[in-house]
Formats: sequence, C-alpha cells, structure tokens
Amino acid sequence: MQAAYLPMLVSEHSFFQSSPPKFKLRHIRMSKEMDPVFGFPPIRKADLTPPDGIASRLQSLIGTPFELTGKTRTDGSNMRKLVSRTFAKFPLPEPSPQSSYSIIPPKEKGVPRILLEYVDTYIVTTGNTYNLQVWNRNPASNSIQVQYNFGETLLSRDVRFVFLRVDSQTQTISSILVLTPDYIESRFGRFGKPTIKHQIVIPPKVRDRVLAQNPPGIFCSDTSALSQHATEKYAIPSQMRPLKFYEDSGLTVAISEQPKPEEV
Repeated sequence: MQAAYLPMLVSEHSFFQSSPPKFKLRHIRMSKEMDPVFGFPPIRKADLTPPDGIASRLQSLIGTPFELTGKTRTDGSNMRKLVSRTFAKFPLPEPSPQSSYSIIPPKEKGVPRILLEYVDTYIVTTGNTYNLQVWNRNPASNSIQVQYNFGETLLSRDVRFVFLRVDSQTQTISSILVLTPDYIESRFGRFGKPTIKHQIVIPPKVRDRVLAQNPPGIFCSDTSALSQHATEKYAIPSQMRPLKFYEDSGLTVAISEQPKPEEV
C-alpha cells in the first residue's frame, strides 16, 4: 500500500466548477458491467491518450450528478463505469489481442481497471487534502504490469491517476484532476514506504462454527510456505540488562514472573 497527501486545489491537469449546477438532479443509472474492451491494454504504449487529453475528455463530467451510496466498492465501481462510458464517446486506443501480451502481477492485482487507457480512478468527498492509497503495486516504481510480446512494457509509473471530487451535499462531480506518479512525487514528495498486510479468509459457515465453540477459537498448523520461516525453538538470552536500563530508556516493563533484584 502506498500513501501520499494530495491537496485537491493544485493539479497538473484539472477543471473546476465553483458553484453547483442549477437544475433538478437526475441520478444516472449505472449498467451492470463496464465495457469489456477496457479490460485490454492498448496495442502499443504510444497509443495511450496523454494526461491533458484525458482531462479534456472528462471535463464534461463536471456538474454531473453522482449518487454516493456510502459503500466504497460500489461507488468506486460506478465511477469507473461512468468514466469508461465517457471515454467511449471519443476515439479509443486499439485494444491489444489477448495473445500478444501478458499481465505480470499474480491474479492481475494492482493492474489498473481501465486498462485500455491505463487509468485508475479515485473518489474524493471531503477536505483539502487526500490520503492516496495504492494497493498491490509500488506506484512510482518501474515494476512491470503489462509485458508485450514484442518487448514493450507498461510500468507502475505509467499509470494515470484520475481523482473525481464529489460534493456530498449536491451529489455532483465538482472537480477532476489527472495526475501522474512522477508529478505527484515532484509536487508532494515521495510515496510512503510499502506496507505489507496478511489476512486469513474464513468462509461464513466456518466462521459461525468457530464462534459457536466454547471458547471460540481456531488453531491451524503453519503451511509449508510459512513453516520454513518460523520455529518453535527459542534461546534464553545469556545476559539480561538491569531493570533500570529499560526504565531510563522510557520503556514500559511488565513482569509476569517473580523478579530478581535489578533484573528483568
């Protein structure tokens, strides 16, 4: 996960509307799926619409009603569909045949959803700063996302970030920003250090069965991939520092066994 604070009042390419539109809102109905053509990369990198062209094409969305459901994934999906439909009104890059490229990240994680224009979209609703979180890729790196058979690549740093600010009061899109990773780093500083998270996925039926136990708990053996990095053996330190050392260091020391004088 990568994070950077992004003031919404400064941008490389942006369009703003200072006052809400004076007409009765008619919320847009979203189709179930985004056009599958956007799931293919362009036939070559040079065919991507430049950032200023993206901003120009999306300018028409300013003032467009957009109903926020409060569900992050639903709102994100609806915004991608709206952006892709707007792109479809203009000439699109020719999609690459599936046999002519490879998606490098496992399970395509971290690859932009609007792959045809190599765009990631983000919804902003409040404040003058934005904590940008990029999942499953280092956004300003040369990590390969798409490898073409003829040798060309699409990298993490090639992704274009499209931020769409939605006024939560009027439920309309009030501004749009199109930024590149290089611009973000040059203007706002480097992205934060990557954070790696692990999680265990438990099916609902198994979860209910575990919670019904007394006491509720689940114990699993280490997998073969993890066991080679873990051990149940430990070594008792041969020399312990005096208790005063830890107190002087500002550490909180908890003692669960009968202590020896001046030792932990």
